[in-house]
Amino acid sequence: MNKIKNYNDFSSTLEKVDFFDKFNEILNKLKNWIGKHYWIYWLLILKKANKLPEGVNVYCPESYASLSDIKEMNSIELKELKESFGEKSEYVPLGSTESTWNVPEVDSVELKENIIDIYKSKIEYLEKKEADPKKPIYMGSQSAFIWGASGVGKTEILNQVSRELDIAIITIHLSQRDPSDFKGVPYTEFLGKTKVVNQKDQQNEREQKRTKWALPAVFPRTNGKNKKGGILFFDELNTAHSSILDASLPFIQTGKIGTSYVLPDHWIIIAAGNRKEDVQKKLAMDPILFNRFQHITYVPIAKNTVDYFKSKNINPDIISFLSDEKYQKYLHRKHKYNKDPNWTSPRRWEEASDDDYFERGEDWNKELSKKQLKEIYWDHLGEDTARVFADYVEEKNIERRKIREENAKKMKEKMSKNKNKPDEEEKEKDLDMELKK
Repeated sequence: MNKIKNYNDFSSTLEKVDFFDKFNEILNKLKNWIGKHYWIYWLLILKKANKLPEGVNVYCPESYASLSDIKEMNSIELKELKESFGEKSEYVPLGSTESTWNVPEVDSVELKENIIDIYKSKIEYLEKKEADPKKPIYMGSQSAFIWGASGVGKTEILNQVSRELDIAIITIHLSQRDPSDFKGVPYTEFLGKTKVVNQKDQQNEREQKRTKWALPAVFPRTNGKNKKGGILFFDELNTAHSSILDASLPFIQTGKIGTSYVLPDHWIIIAAGNRKEDVQKKLAMDPILFNRFQHITYVPIAKNTVDYFKSKNINPDIISFLSDEKYQKYLHRKHKYNKDPNWTSPRRWEEASDDDYFERGEDWNKELSKKQLKEIYWDHLGEDTARVFADYVEEKNIERRKIREENAKKMKEKMSKNKNKPDEEEKEKDLDMELKK
């Protein structure tokens, strides 16, 4: 058993192993990244990957090293290995980033459950309060802020909750609003006329007026016909101008606008926003406004997105493409430096599928050429994803053609064998084949 005491020993041992020749660049990177003891870290990784040179071993606990994605080092390309060592990826991650802090990450199923729990918690609170007004009752969070990459389907999930609970949903895009929407527009209300006596004992009539504030009709006035209320959804909240955020804060805190408006009691407030990595503008929110919400980061997973696509008229090839673990990184793919204005997201996949369906004459069985597919999907997903998807579909088309040819050949052989058989027997065979289809 060799005993490795320092970097020189370790380095000379690796020089004897051809497998590690291509990782010299990684070793140099580690040296600059971790320091002079970087070889120890590399040694632990090699052990985890079961790639230690013959006769070399190291003892360490099972939980060492954070590079759990290194499963089969032989199959990992140099670029992917670099990313494993902390080199920044060119693409914006789906999960929590510096702009969303360390907030809980949830998938679509968990997000729906979260929103439903907030609504039901408020209804339960109102029922208990009505039953015993004097009894102190704990009320959980009545609002949530959903962080997430652009185009992942935050709005669609809220629409699904609305349908499942049979409640209303009103969406207000704060980036398109004005501060007066949360303060109201002043107008004069006429109250009538009164008689007044002036200093000369002359009677005159004076109009009685007062100033009131008119609010946009978008704000709900009642709990609706079914008395269930709904979701007041503030989209793009953190991209709104600071003046609008300042104006909206009292309403988000209390559900009131001055003395003229109160949010009906069966309504909850949900807000959503993109992270700073997803928009080309500086984002800022008052800490007080932040503290008003329960914060969640929505991270879609391919399985749930595929299940959702199956319920829609989405290209079957998209469903099989995103069901393959090899291609799931294309579910959402946005370049950090915006090298391509078209980039991949669940929403863009759905839009691309609609264009594809129209191009095929509303028949998914009709084949399009690789060039046609790339042109359609490039407009929505960008060149990189469109090229990979077009290649994938072309391979599927080749497989489908082979299957059709084989089936046609088998059918021809059967027809040849049955040439001399009675007509009735032929009809029976044809019926059997139709049933099998």
